Amino acid sequence: MHGASDVQVDRARVFCIMPFSEPWSDIVWTTIIEPAVIRAGLRPARGDTTLRTGNLIDNVWTEILASGCVIADLSAANPNVYYELGMTRALGRDAFVLIQRGMNLPADLKGAHYLEYDAARPDDATYELAEKLAAWKVHEDIMVDGVESLFSRP
Repeated sequence: MHGASDVQVDRARVFCIMPFSEPWSDIVWTTIIEPAVIRAGLRPARGDTTLRTGNLIDNVWTEILASGCVIADLSAANPNVYYELGMTRALGRDAFVLIQRGMNLPADLKGAHYLEYDAARPDDATYELAEKLAAWKVHEDIMVDGVESLFSRP
């Protein structure tokens, strides 16, 4: 598995973890997540479209490690997504949790901050997620002076 010294962090890159096999996955990606990330001036990446070599878990680890933050859609009970969100937390990456209206979070995540969205109203969700990502991008506490100049201070 790659360590922190093996990977360059790209703070402008937002890695998305979600259950890609669900019938709604592509729609949520193309109408909410991807446009919100782009609107916030960041670069979206999705786990099923990145270069895969060797072990899948090593690939996901490297993707999370190399990204500035992660978006996790927990709208379906998916062990892989929960595991990847756990990896995100273990690595100390900021995560934005999404859930479709009417879906339930597992008991151990009920206290998490999350954005609830209506897949039938993607514009509302795109706007709200883009606003949160834009605020994350310029937040003083998470910017590291001298490391990268991807973002300018307001």
